Amino acid sequence: MNPLAVGSNVTLNLVPQSPINIGTWSYETTIIVLFYPNGSSVSTSYQGRVSFNRSSSELSISSLQLNDSGLYTVQGMEPVLCAVVTLSPISNVTLRANATDLVELNDTAIFTCSVSSGTSLSYRWLNDSSEVTASDRVRLGGGNSTLTIVGVTRYDEGPFRCEVVNGISNGTSQPIGLNFRYGPSNLTMMVVPEMTIGHTAYKTGSVITLSCSAQSKPAVSYKWRFNETFLNEQSPQLSLQNTRQNQTGSYACVAHNNVTLRYATMTTIIKIVGGDWLSV
Repeated sequence: MNPLAVGSNVTLNLVPQSPINIGTWSYETTIIVLFYPNGSSVSTSYQGRVSFNRSSSELSISSLQLNDSGLYTVQGMEPVLCAVVTLSPISNVTLRANATDLVELNDTAIFTCSVSSGTSLSYRWLNDSSEVTASDRVRLGGGNSTLTIVGVTRYDEGPFRCEVVNGISNGTSQPIGLNFRYGPSNLTMMVVPEMTIGHTAYKTGSVITLSCSAQSKPAVSYKWRFNETFLNEQSPQLSLQNTRQNQTGSYACVAHNNVTLRYATMTTIIKIVGGDWLSV
């Protein structure tokens, strides 16, 4: 750069030109002008010698002196933003569920927690007295204001509540419980009289009772099958009276839940022979 003559004027500009909303022009470490939207302010020691073009951010200096030699810098500044948060108290915490009658493993439960008023809210979920946290089946969304349970089980029955807090107040919703349809599960079969140790068959003429039970809601219906052929009996018990050898075979108890549409089957082998019980 060519040196400038004492007493001459100079204009400092930006190349390439770019808009600066808030910034300063400085000489070394001394601020010459502070500019901002719709205005600027020139340092007292430079008043009458400099002019500032707000639209182009150009700085003009007149009547240069030897002590004006040095580094001139323009610097943009981001505005410092301040925010005031006003908390309002929480009122009317409400909990809603997409459904309360659900089929175990088939359905998804979705809870939504809301308030009539309140700001800066934090949410906490409870299943009975235990806190609910996110997992493979449990999802929290909407800033924790929604709770989703995928593939519900009978152990998700609740009751569920949501707690809402901010810095000045708190509130808890009314509880919601879930009603599950499930089963059949844990199907068991009992045969009376029970086969004693050392025996593998019943004698002809014996009275044998087979009983089935299962965990289910609603209660299951039962059917009995003998060697793959369904019998007329449709109760939890099948009674074999005055048994004959041709009743030897496979007996199956079939339990069916007409809401979950699930089945469970338990099978046992009954052997009937002539004379007394046979030993192994």
